[in-house]
Amino acid sequence: MNKTACKSGELLLRTGDLEVRLRKPEVFSERFAQVGVVEQVTLHGKHCFCQPEQKLMERATCHGVGLCSEFVWDELAKEAAPGEFFPKLGVGLLRQRPEGGAYDMWKHYEVTPFPASVHIMEHKAVFEQEPIPCMGVAARLTRIVEVCRNLLTITTTLENTGERSLSLQEYQHNFVAVDDLPVGPGYRLEIPFDGSLEKISESTVRIEDYHTSVPGVIKTDGKVILWKKTMNQTACHKVTGQEKILPCDIYSWKMSHDDCEASVSETVQFVPSGLVIWGIEHCMCAEVYGRWDVEPGERQTLVRTWRFEDNLTDKLFGTEMERQ
Repeated sequence: MNKTACKSGELLLRTGDLEVRLRKPEVFSERFAQVGVVEQVTLHGKHCFCQPEQKLMERATCHGVGLCSEFVWDELAKEAAPGEFFPKLGVGLLRQRPEGGAYDMWKHYEVTPFPASVHIMEHKAVFEQEPIPCMGVAARLTRIVEVCRNLLTITTTLENTGERSLSLQEYQHNFVAVDDLPVGPGYRLEIPFDGSLEKISESTVRIEDYHTSVPGVIKTDGKVILWKKTMNQTACHKVTGQEKILPCDIYSWKMSHDDCEASVSETVQFVPSGLVIWGIEHCMCAEVYGRWDVEPGERQTLVRTWRFEDNLTDKLFGTEMERQ
């Protein structure tokens, strides 16, 4: 039987295969949604997958961790005059900076958080975030995090309770690694729906300026990314637009390491509107974007499922459950 627990400020979901630690609703970042954040996933008590965005305190960070999402509607902020508030879905109302302009994830904003709550059931956590109407925009956000055997599913629903149409994107920023193994030789990242995957070899840069190219770190073999060298003091960043998303029966990526039996994969139940691959020394992120177009009074739902595997996992069971 699945179990849940809440101790020392933590929310835990458990199955016989997984322990999933969730963050309670709170504004931990001005960028990432405060509900449904997965801080850590442990498989069979020994394999861990989630990482913080940064491990070095001197580096710039948005305080991302594990599986967390961002709703992207940056241009909306331009409609707010300096000192006025604009909505950042998933977070709250942000006060526009003196210089105005689009939302900038590297700048700080005063935040009035959206009211949020979490309800724990036998095998899932239901997060609800209520809107504060602003600029004609209001959206009730419901995010259900559910576990079954070796699967973790996040179901996100936006209900448009405002006067304006919602037209934006949302992605899951997967800060992941396999058993804390540093990113480098041995890692495999399979992304069969990326039609420009070969450009990843040109995407590595020095972290100190995010501009100077560092060649020879990453290569591709078909639809698989492989590492020739470690990512020491190096970052990679590649953007794939919707026009380069290849048609697939199943949109899924998978990360594994030659020296570890464990792996993690994500499958989305929608056609991606884009993809970003980002990584540094300790984590790699395959960020699958989904499109939200919700008219007033309507609602839309997007579903994502992660599968965690090792040599003890009943892969057949997990595959069949994911297809349901």
